[in-house]
Amino acid sequence: FGPTHDTGGTFGVGPDYPVYNVSWHQAAWLANETTVWHNQLTGEGLQTCFQCVGNGMASVCAPIPNYTQCSGYRLPTEVEWEYAARAAAVQDYWTTEGAAVASGDTCTGQETLNNGVTNPLAILYTNYCGSSSYGTIEVGGLFANGFGLFDIHGNVAEWTADDSSCGFPADILDAHCSMGSSEKVVRGGSWMDSLFYQTTSTALFVDATQVEETIGVRLVRTQ
Repeated sequence: FGPTHDTGGTFGVGPDYPVYNVSWHQAAWLANETTVWHNQLTGEGLQTCFQCVGNGMASVCAPIPNYTQCSGYRLPTEVEWEYAARAAAVQDYWTTEGAAVASGDTCTGQETLNNGVTNPLAILYTNYCGSSSYGTIEVGGLFANGFGLFDIHGNVAEWTADDSSCGFPADILDAHCSMGSSEKVVRGGSWMDSLFYQTTSTALFVDATQVEETIGVRLVRTQ
């Protein structure tokens, strides 16, 4: 997504690093801007998925009706995020040898993902508090999950489209819950977190205006 939006300290800057220090509203605005950019490049007419009021990064945004059917770039719903993160695994981490659980809630760098086969070091799969970076790392340097997604755990936590007041799990995959709450669901954990906070089942609730060096954005599209 181009240069990191870095307004609160340097924790990895460059075109191959994840975006961080963005509020939920800024992430939504970025999704719209990405749709506009895509349309300009391709001549397509994808929809923008958020109604935003204001100027640029200062905009206040809300999802449009029928959000999950929007053709443009958007934030994943909580259900979509977890489905993508699990990559058909039934436990909290995916490894090349099967689903795994974390070995502990510490930050030594020796923590393992226990899959019952090779039990690999977690640092091969996620940038977490046991890594040596103390900040973000370039995307694509660690193993991808079974769906080919990099850094679904760690590096930066990721905003979802859903409000904190919504229930989970939902009955259908494309469920989206927007009840006007000021808090949004954040998933995936960050480089500052232990493995416990990076599991596919862990959710945090963060005010939509909050800006953190540990929270970024992963955009999706409905095909």
